[in-house]
Amino acid sequence: MLTVGPVLFDFTKTHWHPHMWEAAQTLWPQGSWSKAFAALTDGEIINVSERRAALHTAARGFRIPETAADGQPVRSVIEEGDARMKALVTRMRRHGANDFDAVLHIGMGGSALGPAVIVEALEAGEKRRFDARFLSNIDGHAFAEAIAGLDPRRTLIVAVSKSWTTVETKANLDLARQWLVEGGVVAPAQSIIAVTAAKDKALADGMLEEHILPFGDWVGGRFSVWSPVGVTIALQYGWDVFEAFRAGGRLMDKHVAECGDEPSAPTIAAVLGYAYARCGGRTTRAVFPYDERLCALVPYLQQLELESNGKGVKLDGSPYEGPAMPVIWGDVGPKAQHAVFQWLHQATDWAPVDFIAVARPDHGYETSHRALLANCLAQAKALMCGTEEGSDPARHHPGNRPSTMILLDRLTPEALGALLAFYEHRTFAFACLMGINCFDQMGVELGKRLAGGLETALATGNVAGLDPSTANLVRRLTSLDA
Repeated sequence: MLTVGPVLFDFTKTHWHPHMWEAAQTLWPQGSWSKAFAALTDGEIINVSERRAALHTAARGFRIPETAADGQPVRSVIEEGDARMKALVTRMRRHGANDFDAVLHIGMGGSALGPAVIVEALEAGEKRRFDARFLSNIDGHAFAEAIAGLDPRRTLIVAVSKSWTTVETKANLDLARQWLVEGGVVAPAQSIIAVTAAKDKALADGMLEEHILPFGDWVGGRFSVWSPVGVTIALQYGWDVFEAFRAGGRLMDKHVAECGDEPSAPTIAAVLGYAYARCGGRTTRAVFPYDERLCALVPYLQQLELESNGKGVKLDGSPYEGPAMPVIWGDVGPKAQHAVFQWLHQATDWAPVDFIAVARPDHGYETSHRALLANCLAQAKALMCGTEEGSDPARHHPGNRPSTMILLDRLTPEALGALLAFYEHRTFAFACLMGINCFDQMGVELGKRLAGGLETALATGNVAGLDPSTANLVRRLTSLDA
């Protein structure tokens, strides 16, 4: 067991053994884990395909270098972004007759998932200021749902796009601007906050200079919640809460740094996951939070881990021939018990499991919380121990199925920060074991490029250059429009 601030990591129901750590030593690309970690936190160019550093740790205040290895400023960008964000949050949280009372946060992937996880998780334990909504999907139904019941004259739009070219975000922002105008907002730019690493593009798009929150392009989208991308957390609960969240992330950074080349909570989890994939053939990993407030965690982790490590090319350009990054799946524990746990306990296949529980809730229903925790502990015990009841084979549970228990004292901003930073470092460590770059997303970029051309085809009906299968689908869709 390892304790990092308000979070306990219990690996006693896994197959962890020091020999696993010894076997992993030859896999770290820089020669040791501590060197890989230093390359990350010191701002070396570890995103080799895009020639960038990956300094999300600096965004939360850990080891902030003056510049990255490519000369890009780091400290000054963080200081400017934080100063602008704090001033804006302080002003927007003041109550008055003409204040905003809702926030519509528009972004894609980590630009929305990270803030959404934290805002939703803290709702029961912190005093909220706004009706906060999150919009990622380009589907018009999602936009209609996001604005339902909101007054455009009292809604603040937070638009997040690192490049300020994200098609889905720009499309939803255009809809939001139209909605503001139709709702009687004379100067819609006054109601929009732009969070971006491309300030010039945001200005050219009509954003107000004083409403732009900058961050560095050395922060990847799925690692960006610690930067001004997390402004909606601070708007909702205050600057002190956002700082406590970042302080929890720094606790995990410090833990990993102090462990050096000895196992830490994230590296134990990464080595275990890699061993289960390579030696056990496990192609998936399940995550079950036993707390309703963490219902958005699994989608967040899916993007963090699979967009980062769903790769087939190593850092040197050679093919990666090891086990693929296991697919993340799961749900809130009690609901999942009556769905997928049958498969976990008795199917011929199995998956490693992360159980996440909170010791002390923010409600007064002691009996229900005790039952919740009992269910969580029982599932972990049953997976490990199994059982044979009489001679009925249908009642046989093989056991020997591993799980990690992550126990938060309470669901505080600090505990959430430590939890998310744990998964970030686990993701990076797993990528190091694979020998890949976890900070690009070329597969995502391919789909975006193709979508642009297909949008034109759907608008014009011109299928020239398309493969026969896609062309037939375009003809069908355009014929229905006609």
